[in-house]
Amino acid sequence: MSIQEKIGEIIGSVLEIGADRMASVAGSDALNDLGMDSLNCVDIVLSIEEEFDVIFNDEELLLENLNTINKLTETVEQKLGQPSVT
Repeated sequence: MSIQEKIGEIIGSVLEIGADRMASVAGSDALNDLGMDSLNCVDIVLSIEEEFDVIFNDEELLLENLNTINKLTETVEQKLGQPSVT
């Protein structure tokens, strides 16, 4: 499973969105449109940190940096030292 797929799975779990609906979400779609609020965002970040063993810095914790699957994937890939393919 790719980083982007795992992040999509985490988002679906936190937002209680089924896999079928998550499969239709584009990486650039705004997560706010799926119902993400600030509390969900914190849950998503904590789950991503735990899953990938990374830490988000305070300056990265701005909603505009975390509002799409692509942005979250890019941040995790940078932290893991992997090239971004999104």
